[in-house]
Amino acid sequence: WFGWRSAVSLGQSLCIYAEDGGGGVSLDDRQLFGQHDVQWIDAGLPGAGNILLFNNRNQIYTDEEHSSIMELKLPLRSDGSYDWSQEAEIVWSYAADGFHSPFLSGAQRLPNGNTFITEGVPGRLIEVRPDGEVVWEFVNSMQNNVGDSLTSLYRIRKYPLDYPGFEDKDMRPGERLVD
Repeated sequence: WFGWRSAVSLGQSLCIYAEDGGGGVSLDDRQLFGQHDVQWIDAGLPGAGNILLFNNRNQIYTDEEHSSIMELKLPLRSDGSYDWSQEAEIVWSYAADGFHSPFLSGAQRLPNGNTFITEGVPGRLIEVRPDGEVVWEFVNSMQNNVGDSLTSLYRIRKYPLDYPGFEDKDMRPGERLVD
């Protein structure tokens, strides 16, 4: 069950609030908890027009702590407005044992259909295929000069080498940051 009827459209943004549907839905049935990095998937990308978000189920709500990435298709009327009487459809999701970050995280849909995920607190980046297979992974192991861990990452985005912001920049590999 996915209750989104209390979502609020703010021009080009959409605030999504989970609700109990007025029927006393339990936490076991609830699917949205501490979501962040909520975004529309851009035109031209697989899932364009759907919502992609990083969702957390953590100790604020329950004893279970895990995160998931969810792609939601919001129901539309023929005039393009949202149909608040219908439930949103979860068209894709990713979750795995041990996958959890209570904040600092995000997800990005890539042109090849994969999803690039920042698991922020543990400093882990993964690229996941639509079937859930992890095809690339990086775990940040950086430390400062006194040995303190600096692994957390805020939110990382992946850009192709021909990205306009890289024009006139030396993009050759340099010194390794971590082993």
